[in-house]
Order: sequence, then C-alpha cells, then structure tokens
Amino acid sequence: MTALVDVATYQWVTGDDVSPSGNVERALSDAQKLVEEHCRRTFEYGTYTETLDRFENGTVYPAATPIASVTTPTTTQLRFGGIYVGGTGDWPDVLTGLPAQVTVTYTGGYQPYGSGETPELPVKLMRVICRIAYLILHRSSLIAAGVPVGAKSASVGDVSVTGDLTGFVVLDASLRNDLRGFIRRTSVQRARSV
Repeated sequence: MTALVDVATYQWVTGDDVSPSGNVERALSDAQKLVEEHCRRTFEYGTYTETLDRFENGTVYPAATPIASVTTPTTTQLRFGGIYVGGTGDWPDVLTGLPAQVTVTYTGGYQPYGSGETPELPVKLMRVICRIAYLILHRSSLIAAGVPVGAKSASVGDVSVTGDLTGFVVLDASLRNDLRGFIRRTSVQRARSV
C-alpha cells in the first residue's frame, strides 16, 4: 500500500511534532485503510481488475476513481463518473434480481498528496486521513472526553452520532460530512434506496 499522505504533511496539518515518525506512518496507513473501508473505495493509484454490476444505463462504477484509462473491455467510454460498457440486452437475473455484471481492467485512483502528479489526492481527503491518524495516535484525549476506544456510537448533549470508522472517530461529525461525497454506492444499494 502506497501512503497517500506523508509524515511532513501530517505534522503540518495537525501540528503534532512529538509523535515518532514510525508511529505516524503506521497511523496514516491505518487511517487510509479506515477511510477506504468507510467509503468502499480504493484511493491508491494503480491498475485493477474488477467484476462490477452494470447499471441500466450501461455504466459500471469501479472502486478506484478517478479513472485514467480502461484496458478491457476495449469498446468503452468514460462517462457518468464511471465506465460506459454499453449493452441494453443484459437484464438482471430473473431468480435473484441481481444486475448483469462486467469484468473490467482499468487504471485509476489518486496519486499521493503533494506529489505533483495527477490526479492528486484531494485536500479534503488528505485532511480527513490526517485527522483520523491524529485520533489514532492521541486516543487518550477521547478517553478523557468519556468515549471508550472501540465504541460504535457516542452522544454529546442532544447530538448523537453512530459510525463505522471506529470509536475514536465518531465524535467528529465533520469527518463523516467530509467523506459523504466520496462514498461509493453499489447498484443493489441504489435500488434499495429508491
């Protein structure tokens, strides 16, 4: 796994210049994994092969976006924030109701923040990863606030928060707000929400 945020950027964002570099690197790696799990996406730039649900509009939405290029299938176009693979004849499975699937090989994702390469990790994601890494390294501040490490929900006054990033992140509602636009939905989830 390539680190999308380096120690110097973490220190600049958080002001934490006392945590050892090795600990910061591990916390940044864990924070990146937590964000990817929460968003159901892969943020690291690379080449991937996935079998994906095809939406009714003929588009599939890979885990590593933005998409730079598509290797297979060769007759595709980038549009709608995904890969247009076409096809109007494949209907969902009659027995299960699951959508038709297509296997694609593509290159996509983000380059490390500050690398100067495009597409670079957005500032908002960089700051979220830094804030989560800080919370990983400074759990005692959350324990002092009355939130046990590993809790799945917390309440402060009349505000209640439940999350899946782990207990040391649920207190910061701005993290969830910042990640909202990066969460990947599947066709099954979209069908259920309609």
